[in-house]
Amino acid sequence: MKKQQFTIRFDGDLLPDMTDGDKSMSDVINRSLRHLKIIRSYALNSLKGMFTKDEWLAIVDCLNGTVVADEFRFRSFSLIASLEDADLYEGLGARYSIDIKKLCNKLDKLSPAQVDAMYCRIEAFWNTPDNIRNAPAPEGGEDFMTRWANF
Repeated sequence: MKKQQFTIRFDGDLLPDMTDGDKSMSDVINRSLRHLKIIRSYALNSLKGMFTKDEWLAIVDCLNGTVVADEFRFRSFSLIASLEDADLYEGLGARYSIDIKKLCNKLDKLSPAQVDAMYCRIEAFWNTPDNIRNAPAPEGGEDFMTRWANF
């Protein structure tokens, strides 16, 4: 595996957590990043089939242009509040023919890792270039949005 060298500046409150006996800082960081990658992978896989296509589309629509602070990305309450507001003020549930209350109940049962995985998936959606995200469906196939939402 190719190694690359970086300079990292730590937040002061993180540094005490980055020590592990006689292991090097690089070993500790690499192990932590591997753990995060595995946790996100498991959490993302656990979300498959949990939400309908229209629920995914409503969630991604609701979070268009939203930046989620670290303090909120592991708890579902801010996502639930966003969905409830979008339903109340913009008719999100009617637009996607979904029951927002039922969707919020599903979200309320997610683990912190699942909430983070959901935000990561949605961020990846919005970081997909417009020309790919908005491209027409190939002949006999589905467009990007439909493929993404059928998860």
